[in-house]
Amino acid sequence: SPKLSAKKIKKLKKKKIPAASEKIGKNSKNQK
Repeated sequence: SPKLSAKKIKKLKKKKIPAASEKIGKNSKNQK
């Protein structure tokens, strides 16, 4: 159902956001 897929997308977005912030943090550390 579309409701289930919407929930999955929200969960994926929540997982992707911290992963992206971790990558940004690693990149900023490497630049220093």
